[in-house]
Amino acid sequence: EVFVVEASSFRLSHSRRFEADAACWLNFAPDHLDVHSDAASYEAAKARLWQCLPPTGTAVANRRDPTVMSHLRDDRAASTFSDEGRADWWSGAGVLTGPDGPIMAVGELRRSMPHDIANALAAAATATLVGATAEGVAAGLRAYEPGAHRVQRVATIEDVTFYDDSKATTPHATVAALRSFDTAVLIAGGRNKGLDLRRLRDAADRVSCVVAFGEAADEVAEVFASDRPVLMAEDMTEAVELAATAAKPGTAVLLSPACASFDGYSGYAARGEDFARAVNARARPTSEAASR
Repeated sequence: EVFVVEASSFRLSHSRRFEADAACWLNFAPDHLDVHSDAASYEAAKARLWQCLPPTGTAVANRRDPTVMSHLRDDRAASTFSDEGRADWWSGAGVLTGPDGPIMAVGELRRSMPHDIANALAAAATATLVGATAEGVAAGLRAYEPGAHRVQRVATIEDVTFYDDSKATTPHATVAALRSFDTAVLIAGGRNKGLDLRRLRDAADRVSCVVAFGEAADEVAEVFASDRPVLMAEDMTEAVELAATAAKPGTAVLLSPACASFDGYSGYAARGEDFARAVNARARPTSEAASR
């Protein structure tokens, strides 16, 4: 029997003894600063994931993340992964590869955005360390369907595709999503969790226009106001309307808020559903006109 546990910073910060046979740390970026006193405290909580590994345990680390890598120890077994550049588990020439050779083609994943590839490698490494076979890992990755509200396609209307990434409640997550597109109209805002939204500038080259909404609308606008068109929306319906008007054919509209949803919703899922409702409402008149 194998138990798979998602260990949150909230629980890790109070954990005295958390032992895992394989413990994977995907990445680090400041988050939950409305709960943790500062970024250092948040990092310390995350690092507890590896502090009580048993002698036979292995730390699985993102080789591209310097903060994660800094917490590896010489006296602890480690396995690294990277979606760009060599590691124990890596991606190159369109193939996911592990220590024992190729696992599968990247194209066999149901979706292969950069963060999907990194996640697949992390999952492959962790599963293998607790006994999964190469065939089992490949089968699991082929079958995996990314969850709702995670860069989820909603609809294509007049050659503009709308994506729901409401799960992105930090700038780090929004930057990762934006890097999956050549260019997009970004809908962002909500309740800031005490994070520095200027991090969104790391993917400004992928943003053609910004629609800001929610409590943090002014903060979002300030990040982009110097060199990107910024539109202000009162609610999700207006945000979708403004984004659709600003988007050029062949591009995308991406809801990736970089903020929590609790300024107007019960959670990120409710926010994503509201986005889908607004998008689909916009699609209906077009469909009805075409059927006449």
